[in-house]
Amino acid sequence: MINSAFDPPARYMPTYNAFFTSCDARTPPGPLAIILNGIKFSFNPRDLIYRNMPDPVTGLCMTAIASGGSQGGPYILGDAFMQNALVVFDLGEAKIRVTGRMRY
Repeated sequence: MINSAFDPPARYMPTYNAFFTSCDARTPPGPLAIILNGIKFSFNPRDLIYRNMPDPVTGLCMTAIASGGSQGGPYILGDAFMQNALVVFDLGEAKIRVTGRMRY
């Protein structure tokens, strides 16, 4: 589980249905990527923790990695994915085109 690889490890907070860790936590070592249709999409580590909105009670920050539930899915590719991909919504062709973006 990716959330346990943060240092300190992220813990699940049922109130938010999300994982939280220290706002200055170190992200998991090595590159984090997903593979879709044979194409590798890498994530910039700085996009994995929402550091700008700590929980007002605990002071912890939410991670960008959500659980797929007890059945192992479905998974949603949210804003952390969108920040690390170039997505084109081609309405004329009724297609969505996705490619990885250069690291920033």
